Amino acid sequence: MNWRLLGNSVLVSAATTLLACVFGFCAAVCLAALRDRTQKVALVASVLALMFPPFLATNCWIHLLGSNGVWRGWLPLNVYSMPGVIWILALMY
Repeated sequence: MNWRLLGNSVLVSAATTLLACVFGFCAAVCLAALRDRTQKVALVASVLALMFPPFLATNCWIHLLGSNGVWRGWLPLNVYSMPGVIWILALMY
């Protein structure tokens, strides 16, 4: 067993979980202040976002922030690094 790979996997999963929980808490607090109809629309939008396959979301982020990405000049985040992977996974969940 390669302990470094296992450590990287644990680090990515723990950081992704923590960041996704922070994003989810912030979204829940913001959505709690909205009206009932708007809350239902936001709930449907969040369920639709979870229905997309992960490779589709990853391909979109690679198109936007990859080596020749459209947003590469504005947001210099390397999606091929550990923080980039954590960012993409946290935004997906």
